[in-house]
Amino acid sequence: MNTLHGNDFSFFKEVAELLQEEPIGALDAECAGQLAAIGLVSGQPFTPDDRMRTILTDAAKIGAGMARTIAYAPKDPEAKLYGSWKNAFVGGSHEFLRDGGRSYRLHVDANPPAKNFWAVDVYDTQTRSLLQVPSTIWPALASNSGTLRVNDDGSYDLYFGPTAPLGKETNWVKRFPENPGSNYSGSMGRCRNGSTKPGNSTNSNR
Repeated sequence: MNTLHGNDFSFFKEVAELLQEEPIGALDAECAGQLAAIGLVSGQPFTPDDRMRTILTDAAKIGAGMARTIAYAPKDPEAKLYGSWKNAFVGGSHEFLRDGGRSYRLHVDANPPAKNFWAVDVYDTQTRSLLQVPSTIWPALASNSGTLRVNDDGSYDLYFGPTAPLGKETNWVKRFPENPGSNYSGSMGRCRNGSTKPGNSTNSNR
C-alpha cells in the first residue's frame, strides 16, 4: 500500500476524489468553505484552469515542506514532551528526527507501564511509512518479540544505525546513510500513562 500523498497537483485530485466519496456532513462549514475557494465542492467536478493548477502545484510542494517542518520543530507547547521526544500529532505518538547515516542508542528503563507491550518503530519521513529494510518487513524493536536482549537491571538498550554493535544484533534496526530523515515512534502498548520516560537517543560509541 502506498501511503505517500502526492507533492504536486495530484494531491488535490486525491482530495477531490475523497470529497465526492464522503457525505456532505463530513466537513464543517469552515473546511468546506476553504475547499470551495479553490474549486473543491461536493457534488461538483473539479476542473481548475491553468492558472489555478499552477497555484495548487506550488501549494502542494510548499505544504509538504511546512508539514515536515512543523513536525520536526513544533511551536505548540503540547507537542513537546521532554528532551528530543515530541508528539508530531498532539495526543498521539512520540517522534524524533535522526540522521540515518549515524548510529544511535536508546535506553529504556526497566518495567515501563505497558499493558500489552512497548515498541519502537522506524519511520521514513519522506514516505511517512515504515522504513523499507531488506532484512525485515517490520523495522521495529518490541518487548513482545521474544528476541530482545535485556540488561542485568531489567532495562534495555536499543540500537539504530547502518551496522549492528557487536553482540547487539537482536536489539538493532538497520538504517541507511542515504535516508537521513528517518524518525522513531515509540509506543507503550494500549496503557501508556506517561510515568516512564524513555531516554533520549545518543550517538553510540562502538
